[in-house]
Amino acid sequence: MVTRGSRDRERGKSVDLPAWWLELARNAAEHYGGSYKELGTALARAVGRRAAWHQSAIVRFFQERNATEEMAESFCVLLQVPRFRFVARNAAEAAALTATAARFAAS
Repeated sequence: MVTRGSRDRERGKSVDLPAWWLELARNAAEHYGGSYKELGTALARAVGRRAAWHQSAIVRFFQERNATEEMAESFCVLLQVPRFRFVARNAAEAAALTATAARFAAS
């Protein structure tokens, strides 16, 4: 039996993608100019992954069927899609991110 935790360790941690981000990633992939096979190789290389992502993994990613943090990060690195989630490295950075979020929430 495969539990969610063990599946996440095999293929990466699952992530819920915001609709706006997924649309940006789709557009960036379309403008990349290569096939999904070529994109899978380039995305993997961008985050230091040994194995390329198969084109079917990219299709499922865009269908939100197996979206992982690692693949989402690869779109940010390779195709300059802005990050949708931030993790503070220290308390000062956490305070700055919180203040920035508050400014956007107020506008």
